[in-house]
Amino acid sequence: QSVVKKGNSVVGMEGLTYFLKRNGYRLPTNAEYEFAERANAKGRYFFASDDEDINTIGNDYAWSVNLSGFKAETGGILTTTVGSKKSNVWGLYDIIGNVFEWCNDWDSPYKLIPEIDPIGPPYGPEGKRMAKGGSYRTDIIYHMRIGYHYKWAPETVTGEIGFRCVATKK
Repeated sequence: QSVVKKGNSVVGMEGLTYFLKRNGYRLPTNAEYEFAERANAKGRYFFASDDEDINTIGNDYAWSVNLSGFKAETGGILTTTVGSKKSNVWGLYDIIGNVFEWCNDWDSPYKLIPEIDPIGPPYGPEGKRMAKGGSYRTDIIYHMRIGYHYKWAPETVTGEIGFRCVATKK
């Protein structure tokens, strides 16, 4: 594996490989992330129905541009303390907002045939990996929908991306 090192930190995901079925910690797949975020909710958001005031309710669950005041030209408050917002019903904090979180999957078109627990392709046509959840720079109503993902090149280094480890069930 050849991840990029900067000082004592590992940055980016260039060359990162691992096996989804082995024991140990790893990044979630896009499908796993959506399942955990949804937590049995039925709409586009885990925290509200589609006809409610998404921005107002979402402020209780997500650190977004609504609260950070981030402006590209002037900056603003960036990330906030993990766990400072409400969790979803399964007790997962910051599943939306604060920072996007890397997923294992490469960005590519979704298959047209429904699958159970799909795993993305071994590469992406644009060479970018998916990230979920939105960040302090994004809005709630569009970027924090359960089905939304952003894509970055694996070598991307920015304070807008983080990660969440999951463990493969034995």
